[in-house]
Amino acid sequence: MSDESHEFDFSKIGEWSDGLAFRAEREHMVAFAAATNDDLEPHAKGEYAAPVYAVVPAFMTMAATTMAVVPDELKMRILHGEQDIRIVRPIRAGDDLRCRAKVIGIHGRSSGVVVTTFIETSTAQGELVNEQYYPDMARESGTAALADAGIAYDQVQQAYVGYCTGDSCSGHRAVYELGLTGVPVFNVNSNCSTGSSALFLAAQAIRGGLADCTLALGFEKMQPGSLSWGRRTARPRWVVTSRRWPS
Repeated sequence: MSDESHEFDFSKIGEWSDGLAFRAEREHMVAFAAATNDDLEPHAKGEYAAPVYAVVPAFMTMAATTMAVVPDELKMRILHGEQDIRIVRPIRAGDDLRCRAKVIGIHGRSSGVVVTTFIETSTAQGELVNEQYYPDMARESGTAALADAGIAYDQVQQAYVGYCTGDSCSGHRAVYELGLTGVPVFNVNSNCSTGSSALFLAAQAIRGGLADCTLALGFEKMQPGSLSWGRRTARPRWVVTSRRWPS
């Protein structure tokens, strides 16, 4: 992909960076809390870090990994946009952390080229501490589903998103990664019937004449094996419904 005459390096997509070691010092965590006006006692005392502190250990490896795919002439024009982080457990004083990153997508937009980087922070013993995960999920499978259905982004009029373990508006965040803005996005949470409920509602909107083309999405990230609230690994599944499909 190029941005006019600028060539991005696709060969590095999916390559993990070397692990970067970082020790979480109590004094540093206390200073961070003070600098961000965080007076929550465990943060102010440096017992454990505020959630947003998660960007600190990972920032250097994230920046270096992202810049590795960007043409030299554009490196001073890069903007740091959104950064979605899933906290598995807080960073504690004395933690020896290891951060690594990989570029997972290079996507052209009307405003430029977006480089999406995945960052993983773990302890030296391999315990996952935090990771970024939503944007890549939605973009990859959503784009494929729309292409398979022969539907363009601007034809989708409504989106119904089913999940159980995400935040309250995770559906909006996932769909916006496809470039779908200006359409209503409905978040659906109904335990085991979540996916089928999202699909039912998307189809019902068409049957009721409220829309001609809708998007149904279901995603979840769960621990392999028995159910738990630890690290989640499942991939999303997308369905596009349209009047062009037989009933």
